Amino acid sequence: LVARITLYLKHPLKKPEIVIGTHTTDFIYLTAASTDQLPAWPDMPAGRHHITCTCKTFPLKPGVYNLRIGIFNQFRKLVFMADAIATFHISPDLDDAKAPPLRLLNVEHTWTIEPVHTPEAENTRMAVP
Repeated sequence: LVARITLYLKHPLKKPEIVIGTHTTDFIYLTAASTDQLPAWPDMPAGRHHITCTCKTFPLKPGVYNLRIGIFNQFRKLVFMADAIATFHISPDLDDAKAPPLRLLNVEHTWTIEPVHTPEAENTRMAVP
């Protein structure tokens, strides 16, 4: 997922924190990425700024989601917050038809199924009608 946002600042912001996240259409917050996790974040003078946030993996199941943004000043005071600033759709792939429907995330997984051999199990016979 790549989120590109253009900000127009009327006043300069010293060391702002920008949070970009996602939520469902019924406003369940799912993800958030913050510039506060960067080693250094520049001051932002008044004017126009382009912000890009790239998420390398985005494990949500197919569906419709929204983008949100929060901007905080250097003291973590909220300057601006907006939900549903953009809507995006995750399309299903061929494997989604076989995936369980009751989930929000697609997580990578592996399975191991091994038979267990015990004396009790080998001496027990089950009749199936």
